[in-house]
Amino acid sequence: MKKKSFNEILKISSVFFESIFKSDYIYDKKSLQKIYSKKEKHERYQNLIDRFYKDLKSGLNDTKLYVIELFQSKNKINTVEIEKPIFNIQFVNELEFNPKDIEIPVTYNYELGKLATKKNPIDFDFFSDCLKQKCLDNKLVLDELNHMKLNIHDEIEYYAAYRLICKELRNE
Repeated sequence: MKKKSFNEILKISSVFFESIFKSDYIYDKKSLQKIYSKKEKHERYQNLIDRFYKDLKSGLNDTKLYVIELFQSKNKINTVEIEKPIFNIQFVNELEFNPKDIEIPVTYNYELGKLATKKNPIDFDFFSDCLKQKCLDNKLVLDELNHMKLNIHDEIEYYAAYRLICKELRNE
């Protein structure tokens, strides 16, 4: 992949590995070319191109492993002994248990999942506000949410910003 231009990779992928174009909202040839042309303008575009390369490599590797496994499985039969699980049951004394002692980690999965579907501006406002409340001190997330709001009808801009937020929040 390092020896070919981005357009050559897109052409080869569209002929020999077209499933990559079905794996994300904006993984179509035209959108990827547009994003690639903007990769120097903002981190969100370079992030999306990097993600495309990563997904392409991963998909090709998975396909390669599948084919190897498919042909090897015809030659040998695997017998695997299944271990029975061991249950370690511990009882907690109700008097010693205090639910306030349990720290619940902050997650972003619900809000990001809702923003990924991009239903309508009202839903976007609600879920982006929820995410903003959790990320008040994260300028990148706040800036990208604003970019998404301004570009809610532009798939490329919306999802490029969305993917950068996911990367920032380590949700990918």
